[in-house]
Amino acid sequence: MKACSTPQYIITNDLKGIRKANQLSQQKLAKSVGADRQTIIKIEKGGSPELWLAFAIARYFKMDINDVFFCEIL
Repeated sequence: MKACSTPQYIITNDLKGIRKANQLSQQKLAKSVGADRQTIIKIEKGGSPELWLAFAIARYFKMDINDVFFCEIL
């Protein structure tokens, strides 16, 4: 019997582009979504946000979460 492996995922995002298109600072976005600036920086550099924060960011920009964050199976 063949063992099943757990799929590996990578999460990417376009947060920096969206934030800049809206002329918004990292600090203002962080405050608006209940995070700190360092967290926003980490996400923009490719870090994965906690689920609640990903939804809060998408909601802030009035976007679908899938238009901000992208999940790929490796």
